Amino acid sequence: MGSSSRSAEALDALHRIDRPRLLIEVALCVLMTELSIMVGMPYVFPELSDVASSVVDVLLLALVSGPLIFWRLRANLNRAFGGEGKTRWIADDLLLPIVAMCSMMVLTAGVVHGYNLERRKEATAQMELVASRVQREIQARFDRLLYGLHSSRSFLLAVPNVDRALFRAFWDGRRVGQEFPGVRGFGIIQQIPRSDSLALVQEQRRDGAPDFAIRSAGSAPDLFVITHIEPVAANGPAWGLDVGFEDVRREGIEAALRMGRPILTGRIVLVQDGARRAGFLFLLPLQGPLGPGDPAFGHGKVTYASVVVDELLEGIDSVAGAGVAIRLWEGLRDSARQVYGTRADPVEEGNVGRRELVVGDRSLLLEVAKPEGSMTFDSAVVLIVCAGTSLSLLVGIVIWMLGAGRRKAEDLALAMNADLLEARRVSDGALRESRAVFDTIHAHAIVSMTDRQGRLLEVNDAFCQVSGYGRRELIGKTHRVVNSGFHDVEFWNGMWKCMAAGRSWRGAIRNRSKSGRTYWIDTIVAPILDESGQPERFLSIGYDITDR
Repeated sequence: MGSSSRSAEALDALHRIDRPRLLIEVALCVLMTELSIMVGMPYVFPELSDVASSVVDVLLLALVSGPLIFWRLRANLNRAFGGEGKTRWIADDLLLPIVAMCSMMVLTAGVVHGYNLERRKEATAQMELVASRVQREIQARFDRLLYGLHSSRSFLLAVPNVDRALFRAFWDGRRVGQEFPGVRGFGIIQQIPRSDSLALVQEQRRDGAPDFAIRSAGSAPDLFVITHIEPVAANGPAWGLDVGFEDVRREGIEAALRMGRPILTGRIVLVQDGARRAGFLFLLPLQGPLGPGDPAFGHGKVTYASVVVDELLEGIDSVAGAGVAIRLWEGLRDSARQVYGTRADPVEEGNVGRRELVVGDRSLLLEVAKPEGSMTFDSAVVLIVCAGTSLSLLVGIVIWMLGAGRRKAEDLALAMNADLLEARRVSDGALRESRAVFDTIHAHAIVSMTDRQGRLLEVNDAFCQVSGYGRRELIGKTHRVVNSGFHDVEFWNGMWKCMAAGRSWRGAIRNRSKSGRTYWIDTIVAPILDESGQPERFLSIGYDITDR
C-alpha cells in the first residue's frame, strides 16, 4: 500500500470511527486505572513519600492505561474498516507515538515532582512562621515566671527575716494560679551544712510550722531544703524536701548560686506531680555570685518556681492551629530529651519548623510540624497527573495519525493555499472599493478626525478651503477655531452626550471662517469605538449648505 493511499485511508478512518464511543472508552480506561492505583498504592507501597507516590502513580498510569487505550483505538479502527488486516499497517507505526507518549509521561512526573517540592517548601515556610509564633508565646510564659521570681526576690530582700505567715500572705495576694498559670508554686530553697539540719527544723517549727521535717537521701555534706512553698496545699510532698539528693536539681541550684543569675534546671519530675510528667525548677538566687571567699558561701538561698511543662504550656496548641504537632526538647536535637509533645504521631521531616529558646541558661528546642499523612488533599496534583496523562495519550494519538495523514495534509495545505489566494484577491478588491468610496467622500465632503478630547487629528482639503485655515493651523486645535458662537451650550452638550453614548449625531452647524465669513455645514459625527466600547476618536463628514 502506497503512502498516499495510506494517508487517505487513515483520514477516512477518522470520519468512520465512532468518536463519542472512543472518547468514553479512553476516559474509562484512564479513570479505572487511576482509581485502581489510588486504592492499591497504600497497600503495595506503604512507605513511599508524597513525591515518590506521585511519580509511581504517573508511571503506573502510563504503563497500564497506555496499552488499554491503544487496544481500544485499534478495536475501533477495525470496526470502522471492517477487518483487522486492513489496519495492521496502522499498528506498525506505533513506535514513535509510544516514545513520544513515554517522554510526555516522564515530563509529567517531573512537573508533579517539582510541584510537590514547591508545596513542601511552602509548608515548611508556613511551619517556620507557626514556630516563630509558638516560640514567642512559650518565651512569654517563661518570662512571666521570671517576673514572678524577681517579685519574690524583691520581697524577700526587702523583708530579710520574713516569717511564714507574711510569705504566705504575699503569695495569697498574688493569686498564683491566675497571675502565673501553669506554675505549681513559688518557694524558698535554703542551703545548709548537714550538721545544721536539727537547728533548721527547730527554727521552722518556731516559725509556725510544727510539722516541718527534712526529708533527705544520700550523704552529701550540705543540704538544699525547701523551707517555704506556696500554695502549700498543692505542694505538700515538696515541703521540707532536700532537693540536693538528686544531681539535676543540685547542679541547677549550685549554678544559680555560683553565677548569681536565673537558672532553669534540667528535666525533672516534681515529687508533687502524681502523673510524673516532665517538669523544671526555675531558680533565682537571693544573693549575687557566691564563691568560697564569701561569708554566705555554703548558706545560700534561692527563690524558685516549680513547673510541670504540660501545665505551663496548656492551650499552646491553639496558638499553632489545628492539626499541628508541637514538641519541646531540652538541649540540642541530637542529645535532646523531649519535655513536651501535643501528639505522638511521627512527623514529616520536610514539613518541620524549628526554633531554639534559651531560658535560664538552658537551651530548649521547639519543633512544630504536620504529622505524616496530615497534609491536606491537593486536587492540583490529581489534575496535573490526569492532564499530563491525557496530554501524553493525546500526543501519541496525534503523532500516530499525523504520520499516517502527512501526504493528505500536504494536499489539503495546497488546497488551502489556493483558497487563501482567492480570499486575498477578494479582500484586495474589497479594499480597493473601500478606498474608492473614501477618496470620493474626501473629494466632495468636508472631513475631519478628532481624538476623544476634540483635538483635530486630520482634516481634508475641503475643510481647509471652507474654513480658510491651513492644516498646520488646524491640527492639534479643537473645532472652537471655527466656532461662530451661534449655538448655545445646550446644543453642544446634546451633541457630545449623544456621541459619548456611542451613537452618531447629525445636525446643521454654523461656523465662522478665518476671514470672518459664516457658513452652514450639514454634519454627521460618528464615534469610533475602542476595544472596550468607549469612543476613541470622532469622524466628522459634512457638506456646505450655506446657499440653501
